[in-house]
Amino acid sequence: MPHTNMGPRILKQAGRGIWLMSLVCLVGVFSYFSKKYSLQNTGRLVFSTAGQLSLIGDGARPVQSFHDPNDPNDQMGKLVLGQDLLIFYNAIPKTGSRSLDNAIIRNIAVKEHIKRQSNLTFQLIPPEAFADFEVLNKFVKSRSIPTFIRGHAMCDVFESVFRIVYINAVRDPVERVISNYYFDVFGDNSSTATHGGENWPETLDECIQIPTHPCNAAIDYYRAVTLRQFCGMEDACRTVSRWTLERAKVNAQRYTVVGLTSDMEATVKALQMLVPDLLDGILPHYQQYRDEFRDTTKTIQKPKPQSQTVQILRQQMMLQYEFYEFLSARFRRLKQLLDIS
Repeated sequence: MPHTNMGPRILKQAGRGIWLMSLVCLVGVFSYFSKKYSLQNTGRLVFSTAGQLSLIGDGARPVQSFHDPNDPNDQMGKLVLGQDLLIFYNAIPKTGSRSLDNAIIRNIAVKEHIKRQSNLTFQLIPPEAFADFEVLNKFVKSRSIPTFIRGHAMCDVFESVFRIVYINAVRDPVERVISNYYFDVFGDNSSTATHGGENWPETLDECIQIPTHPCNAAIDYYRAVTLRQFCGMEDACRTVSRWTLERAKVNAQRYTVVGLTSDMEATVKALQMLVPDLLDGILPHYQQYRDEFRDTTKTIQKPKPQSQTVQILRQQMMLQYEFYEFLSARFRRLKQLLDIS
């Protein structure tokens, strides 16, 4: 019997065997990871641009980082692993920063109590460092990591041997000005008024109607503060202009998360997901104490301004609204990619 066709037939059968064995192996690997990550239902897989993998949050569906690998300067949405971090929160006044502080401080206390994590510290940036780069840079360099620092400081690039994670939140510009004005006039349940007196207009409407009154200098500051803090410490940042706006947009790319006061719970979720080794667990504390702390930091009086006042402020803050919409669009995109409802 001739054997001339046996070789090809054997090779063909061997090839089928190898293909079948490979398929079985792939099914096995898929089954293993499905059980490990999906069936446990304990976390979400998040990939960084470096190919790192972390199991965090609720759910088990893989999601991509928002970080753009084609733009190394854009840190928005980048997964940050490890504890060798300094979290820099140069909070804008009247954007809900104290509520976020409260959640983080409570989370630190709980983790210290159960010995899960006892080395993360929380510190306020001293006011003298807010607009002085040398003082602020010295303060940052002197910290022991991991640490979380917060204050109304200008954004800048610091000389540091450890990694810095920038975070922030922004608020509708007119709403923020209104809140800031009445906070300074009346204070809240935890802070006293810093402006006011017999000759100080009690309402924002009255102040705007008297352009020569010193209260308008305060309003000028309220209007400019968000752009100024994102712009940085250069002298040109002190004046709101197209240059200030564009510089603020560039600096915003340094931030892992820039959330919204109007959507603070989603902001907290994003922080917990993207900085898991330090901020995992802050969401329950925010949810539990949100209403209680909101009452503590609520401005004592905040009369609703006249529609004409709102219109004037909006016309004066066209660049501020452009920046706010720029950051809002980025945050909406971040929520979609992180599957935050």
